[in-house]
Amino acid sequence: MMDLGSGVAIAGLCVSGGAVAITAITVTIGEGETTPGSVDAALIGPVPLAVNQSIPWEFNPPMKLTANKSLVADASGAGNVNVFVEGEIV
Repeated sequence: MMDLGSGVAIAGLCVSGGAVAITAITVTIGEGETTPGSVDAALIGPVPLAVNQSIPWEFNPPMKLTANKSLVADASGAGNVNVFVEGEIV
């Protein structure tokens, strides 16, 4: 069991690619970033993302991150990528 306030529970998230020309990029959602620009442990992906595409996920029960780990999104290339997250600190 996690100490209260030491973890994150994710109920849903949505990854969106913008209208700026992005070609053949992938997005990885994970936890922890020991080395800047990388994901310690991938939870979703890598997932290919196209121009103007949105990919939603819902988790029931919520996806719980390891205690004291951050949520990290990493893209394999340049472009506009938005990540919207719904959840709570547990």
